[in-house]
Amino acid sequence: ELAPDVAVDRRLPGKAGAAEAHLRLVRRVCREIRDLRPAVVYVQHCWAPLLERRVLEVAREVGARSILAVHNARPHARGAGLRSGFGRLVEAADQVVVHSDHVAGALPRADLLRVDLPELRAVTRAPRQPIDELACSGRRRVAAFWVMRRGYKGRAGLAEVAAALGDGWEVVAAGVGAGGSGPGVLTLDRYLAPGELRWLVESADVVLLPYRDASQSAAVPLAQVLGAPPVASAVGGIPEQISSGRSGVLVPREAGADTWAAAVRSATCVDVEAMAQSAARAGERAAEGWLDLVAAGLAPMSGATRPRGQRSGTG
Repeated sequence: ELAPDVAVDRRLPGKAGAAEAHLRLVRRVCREIRDLRPAVVYVQHCWAPLLERRVLEVAREVGARSILAVHNARPHARGAGLRSGFGRLVEAADQVVVHSDHVAGALPRADLLRVDLPELRAVTRAPRQPIDELACSGRRRVAAFWVMRRGYKGRAGLAEVAAALGDGWEVVAAGVGAGGSGPGVLTLDRYLAPGELRWLVESADVVLLPYRDASQSAAVPLAQVLGAPPVASAVGGIPEQISSGRSGVLVPREAGADTWAAAVRSATCVDVEAMAQSAARAGERAAEGWLDLVAAGLAPMSGATRPRGQRSGTG
């Protein structure tokens, strides 16, 4: 949806515009499926299930196997997704993939396949791109990065954590909405390029993820692979990703700033080399899992007949 002809933010602002842009995207995807006639159609989560179900229907029309990855069983914030038709969308997919047991337990089917989040190589392998506005000061650094205008990700408490850490530390917040993080926080209010994000994480001693709600987080393995222990809320599927004290530190959701500051300090005792190696191995296994998933989808479907003229292989 970042393509110029369908981008929500650039061309069609507002809720009505977002819905129209998404409808355009769904129509375009359906045209591509009919044209390419792929063996597998992979749908990466959902935003408007009533619209996206049409993608699965068109996949079935051309004999393609549909795989639906469900990131969360319910939207974490208003505007993050719609619920209407979600159950039917999940049931309509030939295969449903989840990234945590937390999500699996909330879905209305038993034949789910869990595939962990792979390493975000677009970031971890990108050339480092220093950010002048966030140049290192020589103090120990805590980095927070995400779309910060989303309240469930916990931006509101960053200033209090910065105050609790004291003069030897600096808290850096980067991402859309970071400008409202409060006093004492160094901010960059915009999207970051992959190389910038890599540089930011690698410049940090600790990554801070104070979620109010979560299903799982791609920021966790990103921080682990790049050697910055994540300090995160013990909510949703996050505890499945962090072994507290070994691959990061978990903090109770309702903890105060002093507890978060203490967790940040304790995270500096994590063996970052062992953490990074373990996370990289897990990322390799996850990547292999994705490939196995698609390969399984390429196998002939029982009871299904591929339409005449359909090509083999992924579209």
